[in-house]
Amino acid sequence: MKGFIENVGIDCLTATVAKNRISMVERCKDSIPPKRLARLSKGVGISYLSYADPKICTSDLCVEAAERLFSNGEKKEEIGAVIFITQSPDYLVPATSYVIQHRLGLGTDILAFDINLGCSGFTYGIYIAATLLQNIEKKVLLLAGDVVGKCHPAKSLTFLPLIGDGGSAAIISRRSPELSRKIFYDIASYGDKYQCIIAPRGGAREEKTRDEHGEILPEPENYTIMDGMEVTNFSEYETVDSMRSVLDVGGLSTDGVEIAVCHQANLMLVSTLAKKLGLPSEKVPFASGEIGNTDSASIPVCISELARRGEWKPYRHALLCGFGVGMSVASLLMDMSDTHVLPTGEV
Repeated sequence: MKGFIENVGIDCLTATVAKNRISMVERCKDSIPPKRLARLSKGVGISYLSYADPKICTSDLCVEAAERLFSNGEKKEEIGAVIFITQSPDYLVPATSYVIQHRLGLGTDILAFDINLGCSGFTYGIYIAATLLQNIEKKVLLLAGDVVGKCHPAKSLTFLPLIGDGGSAAIISRRSPELSRKIFYDIASYGDKYQCIIAPRGGAREEKTRDEHGEILPEPENYTIMDGMEVTNFSEYETVDSMRSVLDVGGLSTDGVEIAVCHQANLMLVSTLAKKLGLPSEKVPFASGEIGNTDSASIPVCISELARRGEWKPYRHALLCGFGVGMSVASLLMDMSDTHVLPTGEV
């Protein structure tokens, strides 16, 4: 699906990661030989991972990010909806968005719901928030992130070397028609590839296997597993097609793109996407080398890291692309020239 939504923009955003950082060498010392690990770290461009304390949940990171936005002038009474995008909720029931609403002290005249989505979650969330704003007068608080690094056993290698913990917050609102703002979108779902990234056990279809003491067994199927080759192919082709498509919808040439913030899977993949799009590397940043792949928070993490470094600018033609589990891809072309970005926070 593709098209545009008028008169909507991101007021402000930021991200929060863990103060604690663990090196890839330390995290993987018992599962990957040192020489191979050194090559892997250099290739993916990640040396340290944001590693949250076991007591910290995704909601804690997102609440910290949201509170900083409110401390910088945003008003809680102007929020009319809370969208929480994660694959690591606080509870199975109720939806964590209600817990967050309570913790932030938001009013009861509000819409709140969770979305179970991964690496494409932030761009999906912007689209959903933009559609909601066609029917509500207030603003939307979009929260996205995951705390999944500690959910994998020490010898689970599928994601272990790359995953960091992070959360984000963005406030999205209507814009005056006189500004002529549009969010162009291209969103595609490939459900036939759902097994490419999957946690087979733990849902209603199949329980996790446990030993005689009730402990979860360290079997791959008890955790998230990935078909690396299929995911790489998807990321390099369907993702690029989606970004080219949204540029066509927006009537913008590749040369007109001021910045392209892609899901921060790893440096190698982000660099490949830049080359396939024909964009210089400085327009397609990778800013997660000391944080890791933070799933649905990775795009706002990249943006807030650029702000922390003093490298974020008011971009009129910003291309955002989230892609991953589902399989799914969501690309947006939007004006972020009036988006206030706060530097990355830590807990």
